[in-house]
Amino acid sequence: MNNNKFSLIGVAVLGGLMAFSPLAKAQDTEGGAKAEQNGAGVQKKRLDPLQRLDKALTLTDEQKAKLKPILDEQTKQLKALRENAGDDRKGAAAQARKLTEETNAKIKALLTPEQQTKFAQMLEKQRAPKAPAAPQTPPAKDKE
Repeated sequence: MNNNKFSLIGVAVLGGLMAFSPLAKAQDTEGGAKAEQNGAGVQKKRLDPLQRLDKALTLTDEQKAKLKPILDEQTKQLKALRENAGDDRKGAAAQARKLTEETNAKIKALLTPEQQTKFAQMLEKQRAPKAPAAPQTPPAKDKE
């Protein structure tokens, strides 16, 4: 009798695994395809730094021409920092901050006063820590 119970349980477990394995495989395949699409989609949708600045500040063609090599050089240097960081993550982060500050100063020098104000607001918005949402607590009821 006990052997029959174990056999029945074993068959049920194996049957369940066999029934759900195609579903799991389908989810893995779909998830992988979506992840690849999302990864590629993010790359395509994400504007490069010059495009982001142009969108936010409405740059002139002359400003774009002067900013492009500055931004390209920053990108190249940041990539080299990431590749050579090794175990010194804090040092690399400090160097990256310094590089970013230098680049921002170069950018600011090429902007009109109105654009400089918008640029400063842009930078402040990026620096502002994202505060976690406050927990929702129901209002206290007055005891009468």
